[in-house]
Amino acid sequence: MPVATDHAEERKDLHALINDPKLKDAQDMRHDRVAAYLYDVHMRQCQNSADSHPGQICHGESDAAVDMGKEVADQQCNFCHLFGLGKAPAFRKLARQELWTGRSLAEMQRRGHENARRYGHQMSPVGLTREQFEALAIYVNSLK
Repeated sequence: MPVATDHAEERKDLHALINDPKLKDAQDMRHDRVAAYLYDVHMRQCQNSADSHPGQICHGESDAAVDMGKEVADQQCNFCHLFGLGKAPAFRKLARQELWTGRSLAEMQRRGHENARRYGHQMSPVGLTREQFEALAIYVNSLK
């Protein structure tokens, strides 16, 4: 798929992907392709932002604590959790569930990844430090 240069083109490409008749009977494949396309758009936007804000992966709010957590999410978690299109819940959904701490987020991540491996879902191992989990919790809680 060609690289979209503006939001109108991205929307057009996304709708074409969603409505692709070749994927009509392949819902899982359509789902995976849509999720991958949305992730690519997000990361392209982050790269454009990072070009004008050196040292940051995806420039966000000016809150340094939130920015640190967002950076962890952009590097480690967003492919699965950014939009929640797959079996992994979106960060915004997680934010509405409870007030997260680094410890509770680490426990949820551990249980979720163990369950995913047990039930055969594709999960990449994620090894975050305590500090990264704390930063990620601040970011997730900021999405309420």
